[in-house]
Amino acid sequence: MSDNVLSLVELTHSFGERPILDGVTLGINRGAKVGLIGSNGAGKSTLLKIIGNRLFPDSGEVILRGGENLHF
Repeated sequence: MSDNVLSLVELTHSFGERPILDGVTLGINRGAKVGLIGSNGAGKSTLLKIIGNRLFPDSGEVILRGGENLHF
């Protein structure tokens, strides 16, 4: 995943006993345009809050290459 501007590695997050994210892994390259689609309650906002550092995952890593900025 070294060519990625953003990498997510085995992210998990739960609200109480309810798992929202379970083992999410992905990489996004510079210049990529990404859409996030899912049902209500699927974890879209939770994922973006974790990427934006407004919420911490229960486990896993968010890796943002140095000097890069994300625009939502």
